[in-house]
Amino acid sequence: MSTAFLTSSSWIQNWIKEIPYVDSITLTEWLFYYVSRMSEKIRFNLLPEDFHRKQDLWEWWLLLPDEQQAGMCRTLRCFIKTVKLNEAENGAVCFSDYQGAAREMIEYAYRYEAVPMYLFYADCGPESAGRFNNLLSREERINNGCFLENALTAREMILEKQHTCSVQELLSAACKFSALSRITQMPAHEVLRLLEAAGIQEQLYRRKVPTYVQELIRSGNLEKAAKNPQEELAPYIRGVGVIDLR
Repeated sequence: MSTAFLTSSSWIQNWIKEIPYVDSITLTEWLFYYVSRMSEKIRFNLLPEDFHRKQDLWEWWLLLPDEQQAGMCRTLRCFIKTVKLNEAENGAVCFSDYQGAAREMIEYAYRYEAVPMYLFYADCGPESAGRFNNLLSREERINNGCFLENALTAREMILEKQHTCSVQELLSAACKFSALSRITQMPAHEVLRLLEAAGIQEQLYRRKVPTYVQELIRSGNLEKAAKNPQEELAPYIRGVGVIDLR
């Protein structure tokens, strides 16, 4: 797992450069399947098409041990929307439907106690800026085509800049995907400290792992969850992943 995030983000960067017209869903399915094959701690699977209805919304869980309550864990649930950015356009142009679809995604995430996130694809991210940049070597800062950013942070930047926010500015507050190679190698208490410093402490819920996430960890399958209306699985999710650091 130590290099899976760096390697995949670098490949995405080259992929975008060589085949600019590749769509974000193709990139995302390849990316998530690749990193899930690189470690037993990571699992990912797609849901049936009749469940997600071709929506571009992904769910990921981070599981951390909870030393205070037996049978519980600290969980971070994220809903991720992917956006492919073009350096020739400004950030707001890339969000042509921002006021509608993006706001709806943020509200939808909060309804399910999830953090709304963007996974940006770009071959032009800033080397010297970015969340957790201090953890990275120069190679890890340069070779990235994938960037994670809180949707609320992106919204604030776009509104503050009056829709003139550049792609470089938008990515300056994002977490380079390669940083996950470092973070997932840390002890759980250090990961927890990083997340708290990033301002998402309130979203780190203590709870039992949902049944469908347990099933994904055990078998890598989500078919039963998609067919069971009693599950806690949110509708319109295209795929689910989990990073289990317990």
